[in-house]
Amino acid sequence: METKLSDKKAIFQEWMKTLQVGGQVILNNGAIIDIQEHGGYCITYEGATDTDGTSCACGFDQDILFEALLTDWDAFS
Repeated sequence: METKLSDKKAIFQEWMKTLQVGGQVILNNGAIIDIQEHGGYCITYEGATDTDGTSCACGFDQDILFEALLTDWDAFS
């Protein structure tokens, strides 16, 4: 069953509250959302194997972060 957009927005708002308190959200797939010191948000994902390395996308505002997560919601939630 697919998650409704309104439910995704509610989940996202809970993540944002967690970020404001703890500064970080760790998602089920191992991705980490952080608040950056100079503003904005960063998604970091460390690969499952040593050869995958770490990828990081930084500088997102809240709207862009939500759009990025919506692109592949099942992988992140």
